[in-house]
Amino acid sequence: LRWEFTPPGQKPAELESTAEVLVLSSLAKDQEGVYTCSLEDYFDIVKSFNVTVTEPVVITLPPVSKDATRASTVRFNCTASGKPEPNVTWYKNGEKLTLAGRRNLRSSVDRLRLELVISGVTSDDAGVYQCFASNGHSSASRWARLNVTGAGADAPRDVRCAPVGAATVALRWLPPADDVMAYTVDTTPTDKHGGVITGQPHTNTEEIIKVREPLEPYLFQVRAYIPASTKKNIASDMSESVLCQGQGVPIKLSKLDDDKILVSWKQFAEQTPGVVEWILQYKPDDGEEMTVERNVTLAARVTNYTLTAPGSQPLLVRLLGSRSSEWLPQNLTLVPWTSSSQDADDGEVKLIPQDLEAVEVTEKGFTLRWRCEDSPRYTFLVCVRKIDGNDYCQESYDTSAKIEGLQPDSKYEVRVQVRVPGMALGGAFTAPYHVTTLPKGPHRFKDLKYKYVNESTIRVSWSDAPARYTVYHSAELKMPVEKWAAVEVVGNTALITGVQQTEDTYVMVAGYDPDGHSSVITVPQQVGSIEAKDLEYSYSSSGVCVRWNGTGPREVHYTQDIAQPVESWAVVNVTGTSVEITNLNPGPVFVVVTAAGSRRRYPTPLTIPERPADNFYYYLGILRQSFVTSDQL
Repeated sequence: LRWEFTPPGQKPAELESTAEVLVLSSLAKDQEGVYTCSLEDYFDIVKSFNVTVTEPVVITLPPVSKDATRASTVRFNCTASGKPEPNVTWYKNGEKLTLAGRRNLRSSVDRLRLELVISGVTSDDAGVYQCFASNGHSSASRWARLNVTGAGADAPRDVRCAPVGAATVALRWLPPADDVMAYTVDTTPTDKHGGVITGQPHTNTEEIIKVREPLEPYLFQVRAYIPASTKKNIASDMSESVLCQGQGVPIKLSKLDDDKILVSWKQFAEQTPGVVEWILQYKPDDGEEMTVERNVTLAARVTNYTLTAPGSQPLLVRLLGSRSSEWLPQNLTLVPWTSSSQDADDGEVKLIPQDLEAVEVTEKGFTLRWRCEDSPRYTFLVCVRKIDGNDYCQESYDTSAKIEGLQPDSKYEVRVQVRVPGMALGGAFTAPYHVTTLPKGPHRFKDLKYKYVNESTIRVSWSDAPARYTVYHSAELKMPVEKWAAVEVVGNTALITGVQQTEDTYVMVAGYDPDGHSSVITVPQQVGSIEAKDLEYSYSSSGVCVRWNGTGPREVHYTQDIAQPVESWAVVNVTGTSVEITNLNPGPVFVVVTAAGSRRRYPTPLTIPERPADNFYYYLGILRQSFVTSDQL
């Protein structure tokens, strides 16, 4: 009998044992692999055994209960070890937690573990969070409680949404109070793969939201920020969520013979895969708002349709699309119609460029971009003039044009016209679009500054032309910037949420066209370490009391062996401004007070001498003297 052992990924080796039963005692990891027995001279008689060494699941870094204010960000750890590697599942109040939107798993700062991250905390997030780790052989679980604290405020009411375009939604709501200073809107995809996107703060009770994917449903919620007597504003809970998707597909109308028009949307269909059904709606263009439209349901593969529309009886036409066989019920009042009397192509150019946008604005020029259906068929005339000046026009064969040779700090008016190549006549010009060039001198990322909105949110702004920027932020300065968290914005301000009070936050802004970035600014931690000179102490009946000034969560590290590193000292978590240290041995005590969770350097320890001996006694003695009188002599 012959035994062979093949470790994972290695070559087989013959064992010394020839017994019929191979006994593996004190099983260890290096004994894991495939064991094969065979008979000499009988090579077709072979038996193999796969031995896998398992290890029980142990949660090495359990979640810790926390207090959090509304609109802040909370992170729970649940690091588990075992073999096979365990999977971690999260529950809240006994029910499995759906990881999407504001609740998801993210890598920790050191990239060594996954954390449950809850952003934009609301009152509904309070509860017991439990993590279960299992590898199929054993399991373990730990729990932590999240308490939502601090002053609250009513959420915005009666939030409503309606589509206004294929990738655009209009939101409206009622204010919760008269003294609201700002609102933010959270946009969450419903596919459970994307994270929540928090919009920039503003003071209006309505907002037009441009979503990433056309004809895709999103959840929308609104949060209000209320002024407080302290420097920190009060964040409300989120409003009730509303479900809405963009609707209204861009179409082109072309006149055919016999009073017919061709409705086509091929370009949109090619750019938006995944649509399963179209609905073409049309009705008489008679000025009557109550006229009922007619619907034509079309398969996904269809990209055009022919309607009868005599010149004397024009039609209003629009196209709807759905990525699901079940259509989302919505208020379509704001979805625009296209009239066959104005937009059908009868040989004349009737297209007008849409969505003009100026980017890469400099002292002496800018780049203008626009959108136009069937743009490869046409050329474009771009005319620029200074206010109360003469027009300067140039031709473009693309949906963008670079304008140069302008004056710094000047206002210009831009118009764009669609033309047929080789023809002098064109369609109507767009409405004037106004652009102001930058002033002379350095201006990009100028005056980069920050301001706290609440305990965990800061607003970053800079003096530069509104454009596309990426705002990077991290609590780890030495981490490569490409690994920092990032916020994509269009404008010159950004809202950064989830800022930790106990850590410095580093911020950098990157711009494009041309590429460039700002210097890194430091947003200092709000709750810092306390130097020894700012600590006071006194002896109590059972130990020592240490006191300090300033609010915020603290960690009090103490030891009686100064030779040990601070990381190994005993730690007490404190939310007040004092702590009593008890159960001490004779000798001095060394104390360090830091911000809770801070990774900064430790300050110089406070040395508290050994308690003075208290066995002092006072004696009062009376000296008695005898007096002898002369009579006694």
